[in-house]
Amino acid sequence: MGGSADSDIRVIEAPDSVAIELRGTLDVFLAQRFAEAALHCVESGLCTTLDCSALERMDASALQIVLALRNALRAKAQVLRVANVPANVAAYLELAGVRELAQV
Repeated sequence: MGGSADSDIRVIEAPDSVAIELRGTLDVFLAQRFAEAALHCVESGLCTTLDCSALERMDASALQIVLALRNALRAKAQVLRVANVPANVAAYLELAGVRELAQV
């Protein structure tokens, strides 16, 4: 089974922003929770940040949700900020052709 025991997704709301804190392995087993958190962020209309400081790795299902979140926010003239990206996750994003996500 995927995802480590300490893998988690947490939504942190502030008056003018919302953040999704990603922890551990973000894979198909957490994809539904991640998609729900992403949808919440889009619906909030607030500035959105993905905090990747505790993210160990992600798979293609997680990347697909990140891209969908970015596109949905762009459609509302908002920006997705991806913060504290570990080197191995940045390398994966570069391999996937979306290096700019790790440089925001």
